[in-house]
Amino acid sequence: MKPVKIIICCFICLFTTGFVSGRAGQEQQVSLLRSTASDRKSLHLVVYNSNIALVSERRLVPKAAGEFKLSFADVGEKIIPSSVVVETDGELTVLEQQYEYDLLSKQKLLESYLGRELTLERLDERTNTPTRVTGKLLSLKGGTIIQFEDHVEVDPQGTFILPEVPANLVTHPTLTWLMEAEKKGECLLGVSYLTGGINWKCEYVLTLEGDSDRASLAGWVTVNNNSGVAYDNAELHLVAGELHRVRETGVMREGMAEMRAAAPQLADVKGMGGSFRQEKSFEYYRYSLGRITSLPNRQMKQIELFRHHGLKLSRVYRFEGGRQFYYSPVPGPSRPQQLNVYLEWENAQRNYPGMPLPGGIVRIYEQSRPNVTWFLGEDRISHIPRDEKVSIKAGTAFDLLGQKKQTEFKRLSDRLRQVSIEIILTNRKSKDVTVQVDEVLPGDWKIMSQSHQFEKLEANRVRFTTRVPAGGKVTVGYTAQFL
Repeated sequence: MKPVKIIICCFICLFTTGFVSGRAGQEQQVSLLRSTASDRKSLHLVVYNSNIALVSERRLVPKAAGEFKLSFADVGEKIIPSSVVVETDGELTVLEQQYEYDLLSKQKLLESYLGRELTLERLDERTNTPTRVTGKLLSLKGGTIIQFEDHVEVDPQGTFILPEVPANLVTHPTLTWLMEAEKKGECLLGVSYLTGGINWKCEYVLTLEGDSDRASLAGWVTVNNNSGVAYDNAELHLVAGELHRVRETGVMREGMAEMRAAAPQLADVKGMGGSFRQEKSFEYYRYSLGRITSLPNRQMKQIELFRHHGLKLSRVYRFEGGRQFYYSPVPGPSRPQQLNVYLEWENAQRNYPGMPLPGGIVRIYEQSRPNVTWFLGEDRISHIPRDEKVSIKAGTAFDLLGQKKQTEFKRLSDRLRQVSIEIILTNRKSKDVTVQVDEVLPGDWKIMSQSHQFEKLEANRVRFTTRVPAGGKVTVGYTAQFL
């Protein structure tokens, strides 16, 4: 059976007249005017990294004397209608607002004709000419059922010819206001609203300069517009920070949940030489793009946030042992494990960028010689304020090993136990390295003796630091009591 096609004989239109209740209780005819994105005079887009954006635009819209309806098209499918704010400069009065989001589809169009007569055009096999028959649409559940004059057909072949599209079905989500004005003309209308489906994230490229302590760092912003509408010629602002939001429920949000868009496409990958300007805003940081840009619908755009050469960093080797050695006797040492490698630097003005860094993924590369680049690993950072340390895990060191073992376990009482630990560090490199040994100690603890001085990092975490010679070994040992 061939699928049923639909031909819409009249284009979707907004009727030029409508009816509202008059002041005397009778229906009063009003005109319906329309505004689209082509009427925009300015557009500001503030995107937060929590899948929400604030859209602010000004349009030159038509107005009629007395009461009239204004259809405000080209708004997002995921708009939060209750967040709409309208500024009319006193030339208009907003009486009512409604949000039309019952979008046109084949299913919804046919549903509007349930119980009504419609026309089906199909090919007469005897004469090979198109013919039209009229029947009543009985059901769409499990198939299309139509009752003709003397029989009923299920999933009939042919093309539906429909006289019109119901006024309650629209092709795009639309805001409609009932307004009142003193005279006919044009008015500059300011509208702002919150919409979901727009998000941004920051990603970084850290390129090491060979085996030195120098690197270049570039930050890239990726803006993902999945809101259902394009934003052309917009002033773009990005806000980094954690917004406190209330979870929305109710019929409106459930209905709009059906409007999830398809997976986005990568629209533009182009560096703009760090053209974002950073500034403090409330308890967040705002990054403003100093030029006009466009965000196509269901696409991603990448813009360079900054780029700098000459970043000074340090390479940190760290052994992070297990916690199974503190509760009972453990026979034999652990298996040798490679040490973790961290890259760290101070996010200070003297060591660029020295600016608040939005959270995101840092991808690490090394350029060993011109035109030869290696991928070394990646890590995720949270929001990093200015003058704080940045620490990212690059991977593990092939030539550095650590092995942990329990040399003594004693129960001094029902609650008190004493444990002696040794960590053997092996360096197979051709140069000396500094290694940090981080130990997480359980419960109430006290270190009774140790081979190296330690630093208490947190309530249950200590760090030993030692120099391991090239081709050599160093043992870090300590005895601790635990409650």
